[in-house]
Amino acid sequence: MMKIGPDTPAGLLDPDEVTAWGLVQASLQQRGCGGNGFSVREMKSIASTLNANNISAQARVLAVQYWQEYGVQMMSNIGCSS
Repeated sequence: MMKIGPDTPAGLLDPDEVTAWGLVQASLQQRGCGGNGFSVREMKSIASTLNANNISAQARVLAVQYWQEYGVQMMSNIGCSS
């Protein structure tokens, strides 16, 4: 979902779901999982994503829900310890 969501034609996916998965991905990267290291540019990008003002409350609720449901499994699947 994190890879295909942004490229899926409008109307096929709920925009809040796409945003929520983007937040989940940023959370993984913030923990050092699935990123390319911790460059200043990457850290700014992660912070910008997580703190964006234009993210709806519903997208944030979904992101928390997805993290609670799938976070440990995702980290385990990519070989990242918590």
